Amino acid sequence: IDAYFLLRDLYHLTGEETYREAAAAMAEGLESLWSTEAQQLIRGVNPDRTRDEVLPLDTASWGAMFFLARENRERAEATLEAVDRRFLIERDGHAGYIPYGNSSVYENDVINEVYFGDPDATWSDVAPLWMEGSLGVATAHGKAGDPAAALQIVEAMHPYRHDNGGFQYADREVPHQFTTYRSVAATAWYVLAVAVLENEEVRRLFWSG
Repeated sequence: IDAYFLLRDLYHLTGEETYREAAAAMAEGLESLWSTEAQQLIRGVNPDRTRDEVLPLDTASWGAMFFLARENRERAEATLEAVDRRFLIERDGHAGYIPYGNSSVYENDVINEVYFGDPDATWSDVAPLWMEGSLGVATAHGKAGDPAAALQIVEAMHPYRHDNGGFQYADREVPHQFTTYRSVAATAWYVLAVAVLENEEVRRLFWSG
C-alpha cells in the first residue's frame, strides 16, 4: 500500500509515465485482495499464487486510507468498522488493537506449543496491544473525517510513551515478532496521527487521492 502511494507521488512529482503505470498496476493488484466476507484487504498472495487469507491490522487501516484515496468511501468505512470488530481490545483501561485477526500466531503447531503451551494459539489468545498498528488506525480515522475516534486512540497510546518521547512497539513480547522495546515505527505513526489531526493540509495531502 505504501509502495502504491510512493509510485503515484513520484508520477505527480516527475511526470514520468512509468511511475503512473506502475502505480495503476499496483492499485489493481491491491483491489483484487479485497475480501467481501472479511470487509478488508487480505494479507496477499502465497507462493503458489493462491490467496493468503490471513487478516492483518495494517492491511485494514492502511487499506482504509487506500480506498479513501481511490474515492471508494463505502469500502473505507466498511473496513474501519471491521477493524473494531476484529482487532480492538482493552487492557488495564487502555483500548488498542492487536496485529492480526483470529489466526494462528506461528502457523506451526509445534512452535505454538513451545512458546504458548497451546498448538492452536491464535493472535486473539496472545493479544499483544500494537502501538504502531493502533496509531495507523488513528491516522485512518483522521483521514476519514472522524477526529474524535482518532484522538481517543492517540490518547490511549500515551501510557506507552517513554521519557524520551519514543513509543514502545507492543505491550508484550511475542518471540521473534513483537517486542516491548522502543520503536521508530510506532513513534513515526504517532507523529503522523497527530499531524493529520492538527493540520488540515497534512490531512488533505498525506496518502491522498
